[in-house]
Amino acid sequence: MLSSLVVSCSITTSELLASKAYGAAQTYPVAPDRAWKIVRAIVDTTAAVAVEERREDGVLIATTESHDWHVATRFAIWIEPVEAGTRLIVVSRTVRPGAFPRALSEKEFHRDFAQRVVGNDLDSHGPKGK
Repeated sequence: MLSSLVVSCSITTSELLASKAYGAAQTYPVAPDRAWKIVRAIVDTTAAVAVEERREDGVLIATTESHDWHVATRFAIWIEPVEAGTRLIVVSRTVRPGAFPRALSEKEFHRDFAQRVVGNDLDSHGPKGK
């Protein structure tokens, strides 16, 4: 299924992964195992149609479909253990060029992650009050 989505997308997995240096990075005081769970919970709120966890490479790749309020989006989240906890690098791109709203921006992802670190991180509806 992921391969059929990649064919229809204008941004390939290779291009997405090559964009890591341009991603939004933030370090959080949380263990990597918990970070993976929080990342997956956030991805699940996007109704992603394809999710690929590459734990050996430290990256999660996901693709959403287009909806009335946003265009199909591909994003990659790198989860890297560091002394202070876990560093996340997020890249979010629409599948077509242009100024279309994304299912989840880098800023929105980091906001949601930070809220889940201090709150109920696995709640499928997101942090309280959202």
